[in-house]
Amino acid sequence: MGFIQSQLIGIRELPYPSTSYSGQTIVITGSTIGLGKETACHYARLGAKRLILAICNLEKGEAAKKDIATTATPGVEIQVWESIWHKPQALYDKGLRHLT
Repeated sequence: MGFIQSQLIGIRELPYPSTSYSGQTIVITGSTIGLGKETACHYARLGAKRLILAICNLEKGEAAKKDIATTATPGVEIQVWESIWHKPQALYDKGLRHLT
């Protein structure tokens, strides 16, 4: 049996989290493609109150927001923020302004 085949045979469904995300705000960077986007979709399905997509390209962010909204639990608020990840204090300050 080859390596790849042995890896595929062992694939199982991952356990679903038992934690409630109701009322939680989740910030995800890199949420326009790949794992970041899938992570955003996952939290949207789990019913987070607010999902913040911290991205570099606003146009791509709005497109991702539309895609993610199709899988979201009703009532999930999805926001797109231009990423300022290279300035952690600025991101923190922006979060405080929007969340308080």
